[in-house]
Amino acid sequence: MKDIFKEKLPYDIIVHLLEHPSEYIRGAIAEEVSNDNIFEKLVKEEPDLFLRYVKSVIYLPNKIANAKDRLYELLIDFAKSSPSYKNNIKDILLKVGGGAIIKDKERALKAYVRIID
Repeated sequence: MKDIFKEKLPYDIIVHLLEHPSEYIRGAIAEEVSNDNIFEKLVKEEPDLFLRYVKSVIYLPNKIANAKDRLYELLIDFAKSSPSYKNNIKDILLKVGGGAIIKDKERALKAYVRIID
C-alpha cells in the first residue's frame, strides 16, 4: 500500500481497511495511523465505526502497543465528550480488563477509572 500511496493513505481507504477481516491488516492500519488524526476524525464523523474498530483491535495481542495506547486515550476523551457511548466504552474496557494479557488489562482498567471519575 505504501508503494502505491507513497507517504499517506487516503482517509476513505483507511476507513475500509479498518473493517478488514484480517487481524494483520487491522493491526497494520492501527500502527500506520496512530499518530495521524484519523482516529480523531472517526470519533467525530463516524463514532459507530470507531467503536467497531476499537473492539476489533483492542482485543489483539500486544503487537500494536503504540496504537493501543493512542486508542485508549481517545476512548477516554470520547466517553467524556459523548455520554451516550459511555456505557458501551465502559463495557469494552471491562471485558479487556478481565482478559489474560496483563499489559492490556492494565491499560483498560486505568482507562476505565479515568472514565468513571
